[in-house]
Amino acid sequence: MNLSRLFFFCLTVTFCAIGTFGYNLWDFNEILVAEISREFLDHMMWAIPTLNGDPFLEKPPLVYWITAVFFKAFGVKDSVARIPAFLFSLGTLFFTYLLGKNIGKNEKMGFLSVFLLATMGGFFLFSREILTDTGLLFFTMGAIFFLYMGANRSPTFYPFSFLFALGAFFCKGFIGMAIPGITFLSWIFLTRRKKELLRTRFWVWLPLTFIPIILWMRELLNYPGEDLLRVFLIHNHLYRFFPDSPEYRGGHSEPFFFYFKYLPLLSLPWIFFILFRLKELWKEKKESSVSFLLCWFLAGFIFFSLAGTKRPVYLLPLLPSLAILCAWIQRNNMESLFKGVICLSIGLIFLLLILMPEVNRRWTTKPVLKEIAPIVKNCEKIYVFRPQEILLSSIPFYLGRYILPIKDEEELKRVHGISKDSCVIVMDEYGAEKRRSEVVKRYFQRVLYEGRVPVRRKLTILSKE
Repeated sequence: MNLSRLFFFCLTVTFCAIGTFGYNLWDFNEILVAEISREFLDHMMWAIPTLNGDPFLEKPPLVYWITAVFFKAFGVKDSVARIPAFLFSLGTLFFTYLLGKNIGKNEKMGFLSVFLLATMGGFFLFSREILTDTGLLFFTMGAIFFLYMGANRSPTFYPFSFLFALGAFFCKGFIGMAIPGITFLSWIFLTRRKKELLRTRFWVWLPLTFIPIILWMRELLNYPGEDLLRVFLIHNHLYRFFPDSPEYRGGHSEPFFFYFKYLPLLSLPWIFFILFRLKELWKEKKESSVSFLLCWFLAGFIFFSLAGTKRPVYLLPLLPSLAILCAWIQRNNMESLFKGVICLSIGLIFLLLILMPEVNRRWTTKPVLKEIAPIVKNCEKIYVFRPQEILLSSIPFYLGRYILPIKDEEELKRVHGISKDSCVIVMDEYGAEKRRSEVVKRYFQRVLYEGRVPVRRKLTILSKE
């Protein structure tokens, strides 16, 4: 390895590691993934993810499996939970390097693509969190890379694209297979290379890909007491695409133009290089590599915009295409951009070192849970009034105690007479109307703790005198 490669490798690893390790888990999404992963060690029921002991089928289990393996090896800790995020980020940057290098036929373009992606706003923020989306990004990036190599180098690469698409499915469901699929199909349609579809031998590899999917779904179907297969396929796929159904309660429903507002923020600062050269880029769309990248971004953007539920993090799988497009635009003037990107990368590393302690202090529930631990330590049972996912995940993860949900105020009345050693946690959004309801005031008088948690919600523990 020559000095330039060693420098870029060390800088990339440092960039991904800073802000990832040595800090608590932050928002409820991170704690959710960590707790679901931890529960695999409790129940040893590897097919079905659980939260607070109940099946939780929003996502398939691959990211949870990987995190659970690290928990088993190194212990259940915040930093251990982030090891998969670190590896997924490095893996994504590695495939970005390979794809940029092959598209530009130049190693420098591969390195430039890596640092354009690493310093892009969306990747910079989300790659440091353990989310199912970081796993999805890695596997979709791998699938798209092998599709490109299969189409432009050798069809022997195609089986690997199906393997990575399978990994993407087990990270986030069929959307993981849809992203590389619509990229490749739209590129075939645009370039009129219909024979390329036959070269993939999809009639062989696609059925093989579905074998583990069918076996996993069979476990869902055989789960006693609940129709988990319907929950996974209908509620977490169909209803998320068409959230107007009265049965859907998942939230995140946004208008079609939602991503037009967030895409510039997620792709800062490099989106301006593309916007200023958009006309020139469009003229080069007949170039096979450029058309592949454009199909990747445009088809994916339209697909995500058509879906009823939207979140900024959903756009992560499209950011590598913008990074490589930006590198392509600057392929004849890479030296000057290189200097700027390297300086920005080093600046962001120092910024993370300065800001992360304060971010960690403000955006973690761990201090709150540590403070209430002595209060609930001797409680025979811990009840939660109308629990939300942040408590369903943080209390078991940090305190090692499963909770008993209270669905409504009538049930709250019945809980009052169960045990003198029980306590109730009440958590309501943006105010205290429900927390200060007559039922709560009547049956639970003494407020033991009240504090802010990072999702702007009140956390209060109440118990009987």
